[in-house]
Amino acid sequence: MVVKILVTGFGPFGEWAENPTQLTVAKLGAVADPNVATHVFQTSYVEVQRDLPVVLDEVHPDCVLALGLAGNSETVRLEERAHNVSHSGAQDVMGLVHDGEIQPGAPEFLSSTLPLDGLETLLAAKGVAVSRSADAGGYLCNFVFYLLQHHAMRLKIERSGFVHLPDAGHYRQIHGTSFDTFEVVSLLVDALVG
Repeated sequence: MVVKILVTGFGPFGEWAENPTQLTVAKLGAVADPNVATHVFQTSYVEVQRDLPVVLDEVHPDCVLALGLAGNSETVRLEERAHNVSHSGAQDVMGLVHDGEIQPGAPEFLSSTLPLDGLETLLAAKGVAVSRSADAGGYLCNFVFYLLQHHAMRLKIERSGFVHLPDAGHYRQIHGTSFDTFEVVSLLVDALVG
């Protein structure tokens, strides 16, 4: 299978019995667009490390948009670079902690290859609060982001990166406007596929 874009999300973790990225990715998958493939990772270091290269090899996407939840974020955060280290000290859903290098001997940072300027402009024009970030954190979001960029180079995937989504309730409380996760992700997908 060869598709234009692969969109990934995560399952539940911590206090989040329902992860908005999982729900959004499932909804995208239900649309049955032949240009879009989807995958939800269990919030597990072992699963991400094992399954990400397999999914990429099976799908052969032109572009990958990885999504994660930043529950306290006030904006959609376009992540600029991934760090080759995990440092949160937080357990994944399997009870495992990953502290240290993600890919031994690899560069300290790998940058997003998504058209961040264009995506930022698009979201801002639609009235979505958006920002750029040079730190995707020390937990699984950064972990999948770094591994994605590492494998994207190997597979010559030209555009790949990571976007943190806010919790819709928190966003509404801060901005006084609703936040439709599916609508925002659909905007990003359409821009990347178009």
